[in-house]
Amino acid sequence: EYSRLNRTDDAVNAFEQLLRHFPGDASMMNSFAWFIFKQELKPYYKRGIEVARSAVQIAPDNDAIWDTLGQLLFAAGETDKAIEAMSKATELAPDESSYKENLEKYKKARNGA
Repeated sequence: EYSRLNRTDDAVNAFEQLLRHFPGDASMMNSFAWFIFKQELKPYYKRGIEVARSAVQIAPDNDAIWDTLGQLLFAAGETDKAIEAMSKATELAPDESSYKENLEKYKKARNGA
């Protein structure tokens, strides 16, 4: 477990270095935030949300970044903000069924269903 955590920290540090070199790269930011989400790196959720928020400011019409932000917010327990972000992803890409499914899941969670 320690070695896995160590490699995860190394990966996070590598992403941080890349972001310093390419500060306006929304795609890189999204990749970093998605990595944090997919690896369930709870200690890094706050950083992932921060990075994803920066990315949507750079690329506000990128539905995938809004999806990443929504998923991280929900994982971090910020359900209302997750609903807002996933609503934006759904608005930008209405045919993407996973966005709609996540949005419904978040709304049910908020309503205690």
